[in-house]
Amino acid sequence: MPDDGGKPKKFEKKIPAKDHLTAMQDIMSFIDENVSSTFASEVCAVGHRIVHGLDMSQPKLLTPDVIRCIQDASMFAPLHNPPHLQGIYASQKVFGPDVPQVRVAAWRGVRC
Repeated sequence: MPDDGGKPKKFEKKIPAKDHLTAMQDIMSFIDENVSSTFASEVCAVGHRIVHGLDMSQPKLLTPDVIRCIQDASMFAPLHNPPHLQGIYASQKVFGPDVPQVRVAAWRGVRC
């Protein structure tokens, strides 16, 4: 969104969120109020870059089995997978069941 000088408008806001869901809800509210009131309805899919836990050769739809595999592989990526899962759960709540969630590869490793 350009400003009056032809440059893209920059937005900055500190969001002291207590968790991933609160942060996503705050970000969506900010976008709705400042950028586009139709943004949420225009989202057609959400991608998650997951570090470890699946056959990472191709993107994969996040089904309960795929999410369970990411959970099971958390011991291999304890600093990455648990926060990734929080982001997955938050985006599922924010965007609802009709918006597909997909994981993409960040590492090749354990296959499920």
